[in-house]
Amino acid sequence: MNVSQFISSRIRHQSGKSFAATVSRLAVFGLVVGISTLIIAFAILGGFKRKVRERVYDFDAHIHLTQFGLGTEAENQPVPMSADAFVQGKELNSIKEIYPVAFQKGILHANANVMGVVFKGIDSTFDSTRVRWDQSGEHHGSYIEFGGKPHSRDLIVSRNIADKLQLKVGDDVRFYSFIDGRLKPKKLYLKGIYRTDLEEFDERLVLGDINVVRSLQQWPDTLAGGFEVVVQNPEKLNETRNELSAIADYYFDIQTIEERFTHIFDWLGLLDQNVTVLIFFLFFIAFFNVVATMYILIMERTQMVGLLKALGATDGTIQRIFWRTGLWLLIYGLIGGNALGLGVCALQDFAKVIPLDASNYYMDYVPIYWDWEAFFLVNVVAMVVMGAVLALPVLTVRWMKPVKAIRFD
Repeated sequence: MNVSQFISSRIRHQSGKSFAATVSRLAVFGLVVGISTLIIAFAILGGFKRKVRERVYDFDAHIHLTQFGLGTEAENQPVPMSADAFVQGKELNSIKEIYPVAFQKGILHANANVMGVVFKGIDSTFDSTRVRWDQSGEHHGSYIEFGGKPHSRDLIVSRNIADKLQLKVGDDVRFYSFIDGRLKPKKLYLKGIYRTDLEEFDERLVLGDINVVRSLQQWPDTLAGGFEVVVQNPEKLNETRNELSAIADYYFDIQTIEERFTHIFDWLGLLDQNVTVLIFFLFFIAFFNVVATMYILIMERTQMVGLLKALGATDGTIQRIFWRTGLWLLIYGLIGGNALGLGVCALQDFAKVIPLDASNYYMDYVPIYWDWEAFFLVNVVAMVVMGAVLALPVLTVRWMKPVKAIRFD
């Protein structure tokens, strides 16, 4: 019979109301809270990063190519559609999509209201599934129908812009832009309403046919304001940028999404730091609970330790008794922590019970990402590190003298 296993089992299943039993339950409770909090933290952090990145990528892609050093995004200079970066870029395996864009700043006028906006011109190669339609109203409209002569009049604006201009789907709207000191109008038609909850887009960006910008700037269809690139693997964004740099003409300025919206990605980086600090404190508290609990268990069973030593039990056998006891406390804590953490994540993912202020957090509910790799890592690290920590209090058994231990009260 395995003596250490038998005695450890009796200790775990004792029905007494001793102080050590109470502390053991508190230690398990602390582990449950710590593990569940870590799982929830990773799920929320992953959800935030994924949702924010998706919304930025949808309206701005991963990489921008514009003419270097001339104007701003809203005052782009033309580049040829025959540019190597565009033609050869389509052949790169690392690129999922590359399409032309053109930007024009101007004013939207409707219902006696005006608002400054940036018109983003796109063509039929833009993936329409990337537009995040507004779901707050009864009707968000539909996507642009390209092919009109000389250009499509369809326009897509954000919910914020539509509310400020008192617009609804189907309304006419005029777009005015100043070019070479002259005011040029375009009569457009509101086809759809999007919503990203990102102020950088919702407060200024409207989508329409790239030929609207070409007609305002008097460009032929062989010119565009630049190109946007969607990569196959966002984790290899810099590698793809280097590939484009190798084939792009000298006048191209190539910027990644992280360079264009540094404040958003810096904010996501701060979230990573916050989670790192949280992990440190939660593990520290868990370590302290486990060590303190094991010391209390050993002190309460000092007489048992002395008796076992007097009967010839080795230090290793006695240490395994307490190590097994502590390991079971850890297992109970992990099971409870995973159940609680995954349960809370599932509740939030399906019911969205925790809302957010979209103006501050870029979304109206706490997002959840099922990062199973991170969840598994939390459990493995907890098992390995805390299992090793259990050895600290257990080592005190070596210095207990049988005679003094038996007399201990």
